[in-house]
Amino acid sequence: IQFGSHTLSHQRLISLSGEQKWNEIFGSRKKMEDHFKFPVDFFCYPYGIYDSESVACVRKAGYLGACSNAPGSNLQNNSMLLKRTEIGFNDTLFDFKKKIAGAYDLLHQGLHWMRGRP
Repeated sequence: IQFGSHTLSHQRLISLSGEQKWNEIFGSRKKMEDHFKFPVDFFCYPYGIYDSESVACVRKAGYLGACSNAPGSNLQNNSMLLKRTEIGFNDTLFDFKKKIAGAYDLLHQGLHWMRGRP
């Protein structure tokens, strides 16, 4: 099991000032590490929404990687914008295999585009 950071107060990072972004991103990591006494190396953008300044803060804070909620494979080389595939508890083994193979990625990307998400 891997625990990651998700900001202090789950705000939309793109609506915050640079200083507020830093406090949310770095402050969350520090608070978790101080409390749990183990490294917190991964971050997840609240709502999957980010901007270039948020990504730079995540990198500066020393995280090894960060998850967006963009669908697809992670063949690109950007560990600060990892993509994800949603697996639900109602998914069958057939659904799981198709999702892992990328069968729904294009549909999922279209939904993100329609909703104005990155």
